[in-house]
Amino acid sequence: MMLALGCAAAATGHSLTVLAVLVCLVAAIPILVNRGRYDLFSPWNYLFYFVVLNVFARSILIDFETTGGSVDLENIFFLGQPPEFMVASMALLLFGFVFLVIGYLLPRNRAVPLDFRIFRIQPFHPRRLRRLLTFTLLLSMAAFAAFVAATFQGATDFAWKMLSSHRGLSQDLSEYQSYGYLRLLVGLSNLVVYVAYAQSRQQKSARMRKFCRRMMAMGLLVTLAMAFYSQSRGALIFAFLNILFIKYYLERQRFPVKLFVVVSPVVIALFMVTSALRGGTGVSLADRITPMTVIAPMVLTTGGIDASKAGHIVDYVDETQDYKLGGTLVQFITAVIPRQLWPGKPVNMDTYIGEKIYGATYYGSSGVPIGFFGEMYMNFWYAGIAIGALLLGMLLKGFNNLLAGNKRNVGFILCYVLMLQPFGMSVLGSGVSSTMIGTLSVGIPMIIALCYLTPRTSSVGATLHPAPSGNRVPLD
Repeated sequence: MMLALGCAAAATGHSLTVLAVLVCLVAAIPILVNRGRYDLFSPWNYLFYFVVLNVFARSILIDFETTGGSVDLENIFFLGQPPEFMVASMALLLFGFVFLVIGYLLPRNRAVPLDFRIFRIQPFHPRRLRRLLTFTLLLSMAAFAAFVAATFQGATDFAWKMLSSHRGLSQDLSEYQSYGYLRLLVGLSNLVVYVAYAQSRQQKSARMRKFCRRMMAMGLLVTLAMAFYSQSRGALIFAFLNILFIKYYLERQRFPVKLFVVVSPVVIALFMVTSALRGGTGVSLADRITPMTVIAPMVLTTGGIDASKAGHIVDYVDETQDYKLGGTLVQFITAVIPRQLWPGKPVNMDTYIGEKIYGATYYGSSGVPIGFFGEMYMNFWYAGIAIGALLLGMLLKGFNNLLAGNKRNVGFILCYVLMLQPFGMSVLGSGVSSTMIGTLSVGIPMIIALCYLTPRTSSVGATLHPAPSGNRVPLD
């Protein structure tokens, strides 16, 4: 189908669509050569879905100017550049994806079972499970209350348009506060949701299942409240999608059709409401709902794997010679230092790109993710794109091998869904440091929780038992 669309686009002179089709075909090579059982949400397959959405679908809508009148392509993508600019930018993505695929295909397929206790022992200790879920839920609730108290501006926030908005904004960097640690603590509600959901499906005790479901519901309520209050549309979507992914692996890779049918309209409705409250999206609840009013806000953005921002970054670096020489790749190390302790701390790359290229003036709401290929060019020119893509491809194959060797363990599946599965998509769309911060912020609490929930076998006797060996899991 894609190839047919590419040929039709070539015949009509739509070069952008042709290149987008080529990017998707290159990205599909690892899927086509795979001889094992198809895993819907393996690291590469999961990444491929976002390539189709962010590269293929987005390029078609831009190339044929199909926006439904709700999106300004000039202000979002072109920024004063001619249409040919997008073609050159897409060619850069094609260049990067060739090396990414080569890197993925270089290591051999092999199951790699982990010997860590948290990935060998199951089920979780029931008493410790109760303590952990209760404490973590109360902590996230308290952090959410503190975040609201710190960012609430007064009675005007009760207005409909202010119920969901960016919080902690400032035009003065010295006054800007992201409240990152409060956000991190509120995010522990996700840990409650996913651990409780996984255990509700593993527990034989009806009482424990009921407890886990109750904790899951309350944790999900905190997660959705925070996502809506701080206008985090991605958090709204993945709060539900991650549950679907966990269910998929717990049921031995059977796609949960019923859950998907129920969740999809809920996710779309929440996304539309939040988009309508978010300035500049072109979405209004007063307008008639059409397929394009649903699709456009999701697709026609600079988020995710976007060719236009990579092209703008190349132009900016060529003009300014502002090469970072690896500095952006380790920025996540200093990100843990609060700005109150280090007022002169450099802004993150999202804010930097938003300010230097997109003319943003507010700290906290106008950041634009740099993207992997743009970041590699900003650090090491075209050589950075080639070498960085090779290394990233090899890393994704390593994640796939880990999945093949440990997918029967609940603890590993929780870590995989939160940390490893979205890594490739996140790096390509957001950049290295942003992805590392996100991965560590969800991964470290989860690993600590698993260490607490899975004590050594000798300490609990027969209540725990080893998980099925990863060596007996067929490689997909």
